[in-house]
Amino acid sequence: MNNVRQPTFTCPSLGLMDDPDTSLAFPSIWNNCYRSRPLAAPKLKHQEEFCLCQNYRQCPLFLSEKTAPLPEHLKSPRVRKGSPKRGSRNVLFFTPVLAGILFVLVWAGVKFYLPKNDVMATVIASTSLPVESFQSTSLPSATSTPTLEVSTSTLPAPSPTLEADTPTTIPQPRHQLEVPIGTDRKFIIHSVLVGENLDQYERKYNTSIDAIMAINYELKPPLWVGMLVVIPIGFVEVSELPAFETYMVEEDHMAVEQIAEKFKIDVLDLKSYNLIVDGEQLKAGDWLLIPHQRTTP
Repeated sequence: MNNVRQPTFTCPSLGLMDDPDTSLAFPSIWNNCYRSRPLAAPKLKHQEEFCLCQNYRQCPLFLSEKTAPLPEHLKSPRVRKGSPKRGSRNVLFFTPVLAGILFVLVWAGVKFYLPKNDVMATVIASTSLPVESFQSTSLPSATSTPTLEVSTSTLPAPSPTLEADTPTTIPQPRHQLEVPIGTDRKFIIHSVLVGENLDQYERKYNTSIDAIMAINYELKPPLWVGMLVVIPIGFVEVSELPAFETYMVEEDHMAVEQIAEKFKIDVLDLKSYNLIVDGEQLKAGDWLLIPHQRTTP
């Protein structure tokens, strides 16, 4: 499993776009260097070797007395512009509310302030029924009940080209933390939060502590905040499974064969456990399960 560094070893200049005092405990494109102007995310490898350990005291940006642009060779290729401002979120929330209020006011004006005959004329004009479909245009007498008859022979035939809208399928994120992996037997890579322990995972994911310990490569309690744990979902029999190490893809379009060669594992096993299809392009920041042969204690 990846080494976990305590928060006290994190560079004080590392922070999120909207919160300079908070940073993620693992290399991420969301970690920004506040020594650089404009703000930019260092490469994941640079974060691992300098920003998230004691080596940040040797970082040239940290040692510099003045802020400067982050050098191109240290800049992450997937720097984000930051999250939307609060004002834009408020606009997105209140726009449909204001539109609904405006619709109600217009409808109330049409219903209560226009004469009833004008309202009826407006409704009739807005329909697609032909004029001949109404039996009479004269006003009904005081002793009779007004009726409206429609000739079914004059109704337009439905267009054969009209089809029901098919629902749009939103692609689900793949190879990310907290996203289930697998088909028949599913796993999840979970980042430990404050106050969590293995007993909670056992109850929440319907598994066992022994199963969690068995499929994690070199997992040694106690758990630390930010530690990554592989958890089986809904099963406890893991005797035939390997032990998994978590790995974050460092570059876009990184070949699966390259990762398999790095860890000296079979590329077919790597594809199988991570559901990587032929021709799939991995992206920087993707998380994978690296299978290792489990040693018997």
